[in-house]
Amino acid sequence: MVGLAGYASTHRSSQALIRLLLSIGILGSVAAVVLVAGQRARGEDGSAARPDGSNVRTAAEVAVSAATQSQTAGWVVANLPRTSRLLADVQLRDALVKQGFPANQVIDFNAGRANEHYDYVVAGPADRARASTGTAGTVQAQAMSRSRSVAVFGSASDQVQIRQILSPADAANPVDVSTRAEAGRQLLTNPNVETAPDVRTVLDAGDLDLRPATMVAALAASTPVRLLEAPQNAAEQRANAPVRTLRLAVDRSALTGVLASLSARYRPLSSHAAADGSELITWLPDVAPEPPVG
Repeated sequence: MVGLAGYASTHRSSQALIRLLLSIGILGSVAAVVLVAGQRARGEDGSAARPDGSNVRTAAEVAVSAATQSQTAGWVVANLPRTSRLLADVQLRDALVKQGFPANQVIDFNAGRANEHYDYVVAGPADRARASTGTAGTVQAQAMSRSRSVAVFGSASDQVQIRQILSPADAANPVDVSTRAEAGRQLLTNPNVETAPDVRTVLDAGDLDLRPATMVAALAASTPVRLLEAPQNAAEQRANAPVRTLRLAVDRSALTGVLASLSARYRPLSSHAAADGSELITWLPDVAPEPPVG
């Protein structure tokens, strides 16, 4: 077996917790249970093809490729833990290392070995083509078949996908957007939650990640919360990834208490206070499918 456990699969016990939480069917109750759990454990070239099968790349295409590599590497360095194990082709590997990602954590896409753990694959067009035409069961084929995009960079002819590698069980399950939509509707009807129009649209569409939704529900259980903004990087929008950042206004002491009480699965990647007193909170990319209600 290829060791493609993936970041989300390192939290199987937490996934079991989510199934329990969602079976309750009430987000407020979910938040309450998560708080208790947290107290116990304070986390595809657009080149022209020659008849002989080789590729011809124009100078413009090379420039676009270089820009795409730089954008990709910048996103990875800013959003993925340095402990993540990445599969990437040589060019993308060099770009990642140049921007500061640890060299020993980035493995050549064609040299990945079975029975090793990988969290994400940074796949260009050639990588995806090789994986789709290669032997089933290879590291490359499994990485692509058992992963979902969290960010997409470049044009259609020079596209790079960052894909989170999932466990076999998670990869086999469809993303249940209806679960996120139900969580969003519960927040929209919560008298302690005030939402800006743009945030209301995100909640109603089921586009907000369950982790920030749960944090807001926990806060609203005891104090008013104003949801001011739900920004999302364009590369993540292209990947249809859920929104994982919220800017909100809330009592600072209440926020500190809730963040400290959240279980590891729900803790944010970062939290920054803005000059206006609001808080910008971001979670790690995570597209593991949400478990079904009940």
